[in-house]
Amino acid sequence: MAWLTAERKHKLGFLTHKGTVQLETARLILRPFRVSDAEEMFGNWASDTRVTKYLLWRAHESVGETRSVLEYWQRRYQKKDFYEWGIILKETGELIGSAGASKTHDPTCWDAGYCIGYRWWGKGICTEALAELLQFLFREVGCRRVTAMHAIENPASGRVMEKCGMIRRPGDSVPVNTENGLYNCRVYELTREQYELQNVYFPTK
Repeated sequence: MAWLTAERKHKLGFLTHKGTVQLETARLILRPFRVSDAEEMFGNWASDTRVTKYLLWRAHESVGETRSVLEYWQRRYQKKDFYEWGIILKETGELIGSAGASKTHDPTCWDAGYCIGYRWWGKGICTEALAELLQFLFREVGCRRVTAMHAIENPASGRVMEKCGMIRRPGDSVPVNTENGLYNCRVYELTREQYELQNVYFPTK
């Protein structure tokens, strides 16, 4: 398959995994996490129940717990299909959140997620990070479809998805069991064809 171009491979349904490479937007740098990020991650969002309430994982109780997660991610970074970025605010250099993508039952469809510290809510940062993530997954990796979901009680996350062009999947909700309890979640999705149509005149870069 080496003779096929990346574009041709993507059209045939093959993915070109590149690992968690550094990405950049107008205000943000998305980079792989480091173990040395533990204190900043713990202090800025991982220990805050306001941030983790609707996530799959509960708030961390110690910096050591955060460090263990980061050590695990360091091992996973060796795989080209592992995607977990730290969100850095260019203006201050602070690590303020995370964005990532995980496998689904369909190898050409990936599930996106994001979170940022409470102090930075309402500033369009998650929208900016998700838009960059979608561009990377569609144009660089070659995903056919990207999904994302949010708890019904957290509609602000749904607005982020809508601003990035994602479309709510028909149906009321799906139950998702998390470390914080059982939540009914709305699912959004976007195909590569829909993404390209939306961005033909207004490319993200």
